Amino acid sequence: MAEFPMMTLIGKEISLKGSFRFTSEFNTAVSWLANGVINPLPLLSAEYPFTDLEEALRFAGDKTQAAKVQLVF
Repeated sequence: MAEFPMMTLIGKEISLKGSFRFTSEFNTAVSWLANGVINPLPLLSAEYPFTDLEEALRFAGDKTQAAKVQLVF
């Protein structure tokens, strides 16, 4: 079970939302990725270093160019 700093969430009035749907699909997708059944790279529109976060967000906001933008830490 994941641990959360509940008092921080309460004190800062942070909303925490979760989902329990599509668990079998998620496991299948992870398995396919791990075994090379699917190649996710064609879905990646761009990759930016974290230091270029502002530019990455600008690019990601342009849905005519970007589907998935990845940050590298």
